[in-house]
Amino acid sequence: MFYIGPLNINVVFEDVIGYNLSFSTYMKIFFWIMAVMIAIFAALFKTTRTGREKIAIIVVIVFLLIGNTFIFPKIFEGGKPVFSFADLNQESLYYKNRKDAIDPSTLQYTIKRYDIELDARDHVKAEVKVTLDQIKSQTLSFVLYHFFDVKKVTNKEGRRLPFTQQGDFVVVRRTSTHPFDELTFYYEMKDSFKIPVSPNYLFLPNYFSWVPTRANHVPFDFNRIYNEGTIVLSMQTKEPIHYTLSFKGNVPFYTNLPRNKDGTYSGEVSGGITAVAGMFTKKHLDGWEIVYPTDWSEITKDWPTFQKYLVQVHKEIVDMFQIKDMKLPNKMILLAPNSEMNSYLSSDHLLFQIDTLFSISSENTLKDIPKVFLHALLWNYDKRTFSSYEQIEEFNKLLANVVQDELGLQSPGMFFLDANLPWAFEQYDQETQNVVRRLYEEYYRLPNEKKKEFLVLWYKEMHHVADSWFKTAELFQEFKEGIQ
Repeated sequence: MFYIGPLNINVVFEDVIGYNLSFSTYMKIFFWIMAVMIAIFAALFKTTRTGREKIAIIVVIVFLLIGNTFIFPKIFEGGKPVFSFADLNQESLYYKNRKDAIDPSTLQYTIKRYDIELDARDHVKAEVKVTLDQIKSQTLSFVLYHFFDVKKVTNKEGRRLPFTQQGDFVVVRRTSTHPFDELTFYYEMKDSFKIPVSPNYLFLPNYFSWVPTRANHVPFDFNRIYNEGTIVLSMQTKEPIHYTLSFKGNVPFYTNLPRNKDGTYSGEVSGGITAVAGMFTKKHLDGWEIVYPTDWSEITKDWPTFQKYLVQVHKEIVDMFQIKDMKLPNKMILLAPNSEMNSYLSSDHLLFQIDTLFSISSENTLKDIPKVFLHALLWNYDKRTFSSYEQIEEFNKLLANVVQDELGLQSPGMFFLDANLPWAFEQYDQETQNVVRRLYEEYYRLPNEKKKEFLVLWYKEMHHVADSWFKTAELFQEFKEGIQ
């Protein structure tokens, strides 16, 4: 009753692997327990009949007061909360105002291997050796999250190399002209709203540039549809890369890489690796390895239902879009930092970020599987550039509805067109509103099979039509003429 802290029913499922279980949290709990004990002993003092009893109670109260006096300053040592809306807005504005760009000539190299050392005992530090091949430039650019402060970069011989870190880009200038090199980056990982890292909790997802990454874009883009928040731009690549990873810390640690006898991890993976540390639970169920937050409810009974629909959604989308190389692995990480609803598929694990207050077998959670999983299967390896993400959001909603309907996950009830129009519909000019309304009316008259055919066509042509609803309406009319 007296606990003062971030835990409550509204955020319990947003925890990043139990980040709330920090030192300061324990101190708060002990402080209030001892305060209640002091009150109880003070009340008992009036009922004592002998001087001996009074002295005993006074001694206990004094010791409890001394304990609370010692504990009180420590309840404020936990730092700022992970989930801060002020931090969220600040980070979003950062990406809204960034105009940095990478010179394409500095990306003429390939990454063959990462050797990663993570030290999370006092601060979270990383030493990452990147093995490069096919280098065609002496100036190389990498993407590394701007909250990670690079201290130095060395070459294969251990000599320091000049570098600049501007935003999410690190530019390194080599002296060698050899097409092969090993660059080692030394940096400190600072905590942020997007990627929470500390000695008590660590969330380094596979889609993210937590190691120096070869990419031509930053990790996030400002969400200009809603004029708030950010859109994740995946750093995933289908090229297999060999990783070795070692971790030093005082909390449980997990990564999707196989564990070696010496306590390190290594393996070849496409799509990146995920590393988490903190209060998580790992279970082996029906041939699956599942990692989820400790403060979730027990999932053993709920897992078969969730797994059944996950497999069905995977098959439905893979068959629909004729995807050949997106197999469902048997390792799954169920984490939802910052209320994110997204998923990322590596060659050996699925990172599934689902924000729910219900059990994983509940109807509400099962309905979300299609809208979450389609990101991993369709968008998070997609390297096409889009001038606008609004139509992608709408496409995702329509596709999720079709899959939900196919698998019997749709709630029964009347359909209201106005409730399904694009979020920004009322902001359009009158001509655009007429076009979009007519498009949606005609789309919803189609049988499910024809809806699926159009969604496949829309996905293929998205980079041509994403900037204009008129283009999409024209695409739809061509589709209708083709099936008549």
